[in-house]
Amino acid sequence: PIHYSPDGRLLVACGSKAVGNVVMQIWNTSSGSLVKDIADDGSGGCDAAAFTPDGRFLLRGVNRVVRPSELIAYAVGTWVPEWSVTSKLALKSLAVSPDGKQVALAGVLTVVPPGDPPHSAAGLIRERTIDILALPGRTPVRTIKSEAMGPLAWSPDGTRLALAGELYVEAFVAQSGQRILHEPLPGAATLHARYSPDGRYFIECDTNGRGTGLGVSIWDGQRQKLLQHIPGDTANLTISRDSKLLALGRMNQVTVWELK
Repeated sequence: PIHYSPDGRLLVACGSKAVGNVVMQIWNTSSGSLVKDIADDGSGGCDAAAFTPDGRFLLRGVNRVVRPSELIAYAVGTWVPEWSVTSKLALKSLAVSPDGKQVALAGVLTVVPPGDPPHSAAGLIRERTIDILALPGRTPVRTIKSEAMGPLAWSPDGTRLALAGELYVEAFVAQSGQRILHEPLPGAATLHARYSPDGRYFIECDTNGRGTGLGVSIWDGQRQKLLQHIPGDTANLTISRDSKLLALGRMNQVTVWELK
């Protein structure tokens, strides 16, 4: 994952371990210079990352091999870990609510049925799960079961939480966990979805690496009316803060569209 700071001055690139156990790199967007390499000598790299809306913290999700997954908060500027919390999920993505009061973690929860040996793989149940935690206390707020699993996105008003991946696009009421959207996409491979900052659009894209992905679908903010379809493989997308520009990324190419 990559993510801009709220003021647009920093860009974090999240990945697996590099030389020196580097798991994240922070860049200055004006000069292109490297601001900080964040290293971790424990197991795992960086599976998800996001800045908090107030710009105070950079959150990193990491799947550990021999211990529970972790959500770690680094203080922006000093880049010192301020706090961490463990998670039972094999983390796939995270997203911070627009008001900065909650963080949603998406991942897979492995459940051992009663009677099964603790280390037996037979009968294991893997549940796609979203855990919502309150910030700054990191206390559990709500657990939501889903069928989709992939990138998470909050609606601009913080009332809805959407995710796309594994052949589905879904959305939930954040306060209650009620599912309000469940859309099977049987031809999909790698899905991505975002709300526009002004709430007018819900945009999803898909790529399968063969040039025959589902392309980009631009919907109204409630994902009820399809406004435009752009064919072709598109691996990821982002929307400018003023909701006027849509950038689409595919192999060796970025295309910028004007939203009207």
